[in-house]
Amino acid sequence: MILPRPISIRHGINRINHRLRLQLINHTRVKSTTINITPGSTPTTVEPIVPVQQEFKSITTSLSSYVHQFPKEMGIINKIDLYKDIKSKEYAIQTIKIGVFYNDHNKKSRSKVIDTLLADPLAKNNQEWYDKVKERKVDKVNVFKFDDSKFEIKEDPNQDVYVLPSPVLSAELRQSFNVESVKNNIEIVEYPSIPPNDDEVHYYVLVTPDLSTTLNLFPHQDKLLITIVDNTEYTPSSTESTKVTISPGEISSHVVKINSQLLYDGIENFLIYDTKGASTYLDSIKHSNIYELMKVLERFNDSKQLLNWILNDIVKDINSTLVDPDELVRIRDESVQDVNKFGSFVHNELQNEFKPNVERLFKSKLSWWKLYLKNDNIEYEIKDFFLKSFMTKSIEQYNYIHGKVDSKYNHTIQTELTSNPLQTLKNDIINERITKEIQPVVYKSIVSSLTLQQIPISIIGFLSYYYFEFSVNSAVAIVLLGLIVGFNNVSKTWVKFSNNWLNELFEEIRLCISQQCIENGLSKRINQNFSHELNQSQIKRDILQDIINLQNKK
Repeated sequence: MILPRPISIRHGINRINHRLRLQLINHTRVKSTTINITPGSTPTTVEPIVPVQQEFKSITTSLSSYVHQFPKEMGIINKIDLYKDIKSKEYAIQTIKIGVFYNDHNKKSRSKVIDTLLADPLAKNNQEWYDKVKERKVDKVNVFKFDDSKFEIKEDPNQDVYVLPSPVLSAELRQSFNVESVKNNIEIVEYPSIPPNDDEVHYYVLVTPDLSTTLNLFPHQDKLLITIVDNTEYTPSSTESTKVTISPGEISSHVVKINSQLLYDGIENFLIYDTKGASTYLDSIKHSNIYELMKVLERFNDSKQLLNWILNDIVKDINSTLVDPDELVRIRDESVQDVNKFGSFVHNELQNEFKPNVERLFKSKLSWWKLYLKNDNIEYEIKDFFLKSFMTKSIEQYNYIHGKVDSKYNHTIQTELTSNPLQTLKNDIINERITKEIQPVVYKSIVSSLTLQQIPISIIGFLSYYYFEFSVNSAVAIVLLGLIVGFNNVSKTWVKFSNNWLNELFEEIRLCISQQCIENGLSKRINQNFSHELNQSQIKRDILQDIINLQNKK
């Protein structure tokens, strides 16, 4: 809100003087030169030296380095971006975006803090836009922006934007309590409920009737800078000369007690009765403690103060992410124990579940004589079994342990998606090796026995009967002998092959577990993560120390 002026002419002069003072301050800060004059010499213009800017450039460089090193820490990166944005325009008037929300919807409908802050009862035609502000919808987002030349409302399904000439939103028109502060325009965003963490909002203000009910209400406490306790109970008084309750240079979460209803009534009384209501209006300004709130807002909207606050918050956040080396050792040892347990688990499944089941499959369902019956289906029966039963628990356990190992560290090495060695082996066996290694043996053993033993010996049996006068029994015996020799050959070939193939498979699984899963897989990953985390932690400590050293030099 704009605080009262005795007469409009004086108010206009004060505004002009205030603007000139701001321009003079900005001019001397940005464009001032040093004139060296010695007896008998000509005045010389020297380029200004601004050591503070040099410092912050170094801090900005350190922050940029942090963004480069830790691109996934979006919470800190968003604050760094906010810092750099304000820093880039530190000596110019910029717009500070403030988010205002309430701890309950009913309180929002009663609180008059937005109304009283925006009000300018001494200005001409103020009631045109002030009435619209009072009548705003409370169930949607309302945005208040400054424009000295017009008033308009831009309605949208999600939010209404009020463009209005309220002095509190203007760096040049807002009453100042500290000539040295760098003043900025204000944009207020009023939320109907607890807001999201909007990266464009510089900080948030919570309005509540009771401080005890607001603990941990807002999930982003690091951006909650002001809590306004607004009720009609006891409220301290304040005037233009009253010292703000914040220590010089301090900028941290602050609580202000006001009575916006008292000030609202004073404004309404003044608008109705004009000068007859001036006394009531002036008393309401004093006893509502609105001066204290205005001074706090001025402090927190100063570019230098905001930069200090954001930087301190960044330092605190970075510091909270640091991990003690002893903790990293503990995490590594704990991960090693998990891997050892995984090794025992996998070997147990191999010896006590997979191996007995697959041997049982080959002995009962894939015995040699069934090769003649199933023939082409041998391949698909083995594939179906492996698809359902090939080290299923171990494959799942590997994925779990691998994820658990990575989850214990803040920073893991960026690599391509690591495949599961057991899953890879399973896929290779099912998709390639069974077709190439097993099915050809089935065909070869049956065909070779048939062509080299059974058919030739059977032919000899028939020929011996027709041409060599062998008896029927003898000829049949020769034919049966050929069949038996052939079956025996199939049996020996299949049993020998299946035993060798399974033994090689079991050994291959053991090697896969010990070498690919553990030695070159999980254990290697643990050591890589441990070393990488130590290195990242040291980089983070170095950057943090650089920032702190630069802060201390200010």
